[in-house]
Amino acid sequence: MENEKKRSIESDSNAEDLNQNDINNNTKKSKKSTDDQHQTQLKFNSNHYLDDIFDLRTRMKTKDFEVLVKFTDASSFKLFCSSKEVLEIMDMRDQYQNYELSDQVFCKIYDIDLLKLLFRNKSRRYIAEEFDQVHFNIMESLEEVKNIKFWIDYNMKRFLFKEHIALKRIESWNSMNDESNQINTAKLLQYGWADDFTMGDDKYSLFGPFLIFEKIDFINDNEISSSKRREESFRKQAKLLKRSGISHGSLHKYNYCFNQDDECFIIDFGNSTVDDDSILDDIFDKKDIWPE
Repeated sequence: MENEKKRSIESDSNAEDLNQNDINNNTKKSKKSTDDQHQTQLKFNSNHYLDDIFDLRTRMKTKDFEVLVKFTDASSFKLFCSSKEVLEIMDMRDQYQNYELSDQVFCKIYDIDLLKLLFRNKSRRYIAEEFDQVHFNIMESLEEVKNIKFWIDYNMKRFLFKEHIALKRIESWNSMNDESNQINTAKLLQYGWADDFTMGDDKYSLFGPFLIFEKIDFINDNEISSSKRREESFRKQAKLLKRSGISHGSLHKYNYCFNQDDECFIIDFGNSTVDDDSILDDIFDKKDIWPE
């Protein structure tokens, strides 16, 4: 009798294990099926990621700004500027019309005119007394560049297009997923082409494409080893990027940060790859870095 009871318990236990395995397998299949559906929809949407990149053309002058000297180089001019001054010139994208901004926004400007001037002066620094550390940083990053037109038409264009494509992919992914599976990054508030972007009393005058992001106040908090929650959040965000078809390409400590809840945010997608660059390859030679 005891043996029969024991066999019955073991049989029930094995059945529970099998049922749990079935549940786990079905969960994995369901997750894979959902991801496959998302990938199909994401790839369909990706055909239009760059359609309107230069639709907005504007001129802007800001007196309230802070250049990020350490991070400004030939790839893009990076600064914080007054949200109020920006909103006086342009509206935010439709989905962010009612979004509450902080006092500043973060701008990336893919300048073309100043870059050409600095390229011509990079080997004659001794006569460039009016240049400051920002100018010298840009010139230093141009040291190995031989042909500035090619560098703009190929390298800068790739940085811009890669970032724009990745950010649009993240927006598409987030719109299809619930709150627990959101990719955290700075919101892309606006983008377009600046016929003139002047800072201060003509201290810097830039010309070219721009991206405007929300300012992440915790951007300098990138200490990942301070808590297990941060490590888990970082790994989860990296997995979500992979599931969405994005390879970041430069995931060092300056490109991720943590908010007060230890949630990881990943930024700076200029070296990213989306769908093995199939989107970029399809459009790269067909679309100029200039407005049509």
